Amino acid sequence: MRSVAIVVVALGAGYGLFRIIRWLVDLLWTELPSNTFGGEVPWWYLLSLPALAGLVVAWSRSRGADGHNPLFGFSRDPVRPGQFPWVVLNILASLAGGLVLGPEMALVATGSVVGVIFARGGDARAITRASGLGSLAALAALAVDPLRTGHLDFSAGYSFDPLDLLPAVVAAVVAVLLIAGARAGAIAMLRLRGGDRPIWWQLALGGLVVGALALGYQALTGKPVDLVLTSGEQLIGPMVALESVSLIALTVVVKLLCYVVSQGSGFRGGPYFPVMFAGAGVGAIAGLLTTGSAQAPGIAGLLATTLFLAKPPWIAVFVLALVVGVVFGGVAMLPAAVVGAVVGKLIPRIGESSEPVRTPPEPAQSPPTGTR
Repeated sequence: MRSVAIVVVALGAGYGLFRIIRWLVDLLWTELPSNTFGGEVPWWYLLSLPALAGLVVAWSRSRGADGHNPLFGFSRDPVRPGQFPWVVLNILASLAGGLVLGPEMALVATGSVVGVIFARGGDARAITRASGLGSLAALAALAVDPLRTGHLDFSAGYSFDPLDLLPAVVAAVVAVLLIAGARAGAIAMLRLRGGDRPIWWQLALGGLVVGALALGYQALTGKPVDLVLTSGEQLIGPMVALESVSLIALTVVVKLLCYVVSQGSGFRGGPYFPVMFAGAGVGAIAGLLTTGSAQAPGIAGLLATTLFLAKPPWIAVFVLALVVGVVFGGVAMLPAAVVGAVVGKLIPRIGESSEPVRTPPEPAQSPPTGTR
């Protein structure tokens, strides 16, 4: 009965937090630019909001729970009730500031703390099991909206064609190589900073750089900045619908540059949703350059990047291919989904340790007087 209670409460709490994050991000980066600024975001807004997020994250990380670095994937460490508000604040500030990370780590922390609360009084093993069960249940909340609304379905009446599998393989391999390069860049940036320390000027500068990249993208393309900011999972369809190889390629490149800076500067959030966006973009390009259809290669690139980072057991690889393939496009998408998932699993993360730079955090440097 306790396990059932953990699943139900964690699923509800995870979905509630996800909706709050989604509402806040949409408000700041979609609705406000559209309704207040007429679609084009002013330069001062694009530069100041991410930089302010850097200051908030530096303060929160140094005074509360540091939270899990996105370069280390999902954390199995139980989140205690006293740590939870700080962990969520780190992620909420990062995403609200437009930094390119996902909401999934916030859900993991939410489910974990639910499990810890229900397992209170048990031994360490029982607490860890309850924490893991809660995290999995909370993560399941990410599938609620796509299944309910279908807003992630970009199949557009797609019917399976065996010829689509070749560009799907190409897309999967190229997308994985791009993500490997982005990950290496973030690790190098973290090492250059001397480790994962919440130093206020570094986080503020990282936010400023991300804002400047988005500003340049807006000036060059005239497209909405939310295509290259935040996690981007709800904008995969609009990105694929751009139907211009050069524009999709530029969007993916800017998104990945922002992703590198967001991770390397010390912001907090999930590593998976932005790479899903980038992988789908690479797949769309491969499809448009070959068969003229972006859907199947897009799903292959999306899954390849995700599985490249996650490296789950093989049974989970095929389960994820089945679930994501159906959510994003139905049964016709399953062959391409399996191809992408297998490629992502098979390509190893060569030349890096599982823990790139795990430096104990130091107290954040205080901003100069008058800027607090």
